[in-house]
Amino acid sequence: MKSRFLNGWKWWRRHNIRDQIFMSMLFLTILAIGVLGTVSYHMEKTTIEENYRQSYETMLKNSSKILDLKLKPIIDKGRSILTNSQLCEVLENGSKDGEHEFSLEDQKVLERILTSITLQEEAVSSVAVMDFYGHHFFLSNINKGGLSFYNYYKEHCFQDESWYHKTIENAGKEVFWGEGVLGGEEDTEKVFCFTKILNNPSTGLPMGCMVLNLSRRMLGESIVEGDEEYHTSAYMIMDEDHDMTVI
Repeated sequence: MKSRFLNGWKWWRRHNIRDQIFMSMLFLTILAIGVLGTVSYHMEKTTIEENYRQSYETMLKNSSKILDLKLKPIIDKGRSILTNSQLCEVLENGSKDGEHEFSLEDQKVLERILTSITLQEEAVSSVAVMDFYGHHFFLSNINKGGLSFYNYYKEHCFQDESWYHKTIENAGKEVFWGEGVLGGEEDTEKVFCFTKILNNPSTGLPMGCMVLNLSRRMLGESIVEGDEEYHTSAYMIMDEDHDMTVI
C-alpha cells in the first residue's frame, strides 16, 4: 500500500504546476458532477415517489367515498325494514313448533319486505332472515343458494356459529365479513356480507338476525382508476368503532 502511494506521488511530482492544476480541476469537476448527479437522482426519485404516493392516496380517498355512497343506501334499507310492523310481528310472534321455515303466509310478508332491498340494489345477491324460534328465510337475487341454505339449517343452529356471536356483541350494528358466512353457501369467496341483529325499535329487544350478501363487483367498480398500474388483491372496510375487515 505504501509503495503504491509513493509511486503515485512520484508520478504526480513529474508533472509541472500547470498540469497539476489542470488535473486537480478536472478531478474536482468530475467529483462535483458525480455528487450533483447522485443528489439530483435521489431528489427526483423522492419527488416521483411522493407524487405517486399522493396520487395513490387521492385515488383511495375517492374510492372510499364512492364505496360509502354505494353501501349507505343498502345499510339504510336494512335499517328501515325495522320500522315495518309486519316484520316485527313475524319475528316476534312465532313459536318453537319444530319447523325450520316460516309459514307460507309469513314467507310472503318477508319476501315483500326484503324485495325492497334485493330488487332495488343491484349489488345485493341475497339476504337471509332468522328468528329465535328456529325459522329461516332466504331470498336470492340470482335464484341460487336457497336449497343448500335450508338443508344446512335443518341440521344446524345459526346461534352456534362464530359470526352470530360476533354480531350479537355489536348490539344491532352492522358487522362486515370478507366472505359469505351462511352455512351451506356456495362460492363464499364471490361475495362479502354484513350481519345484523334485528332489534325491535320500540322495545330495543332482539327479534332475529339478518345476513346480507353483496357482490364483490361492487368493490371493483368503486376503484377510481387514476393509473393503470394500480392493482390490488385485497380491500379493507374499516369502521372507526370496530375491527378492520379484509376482503
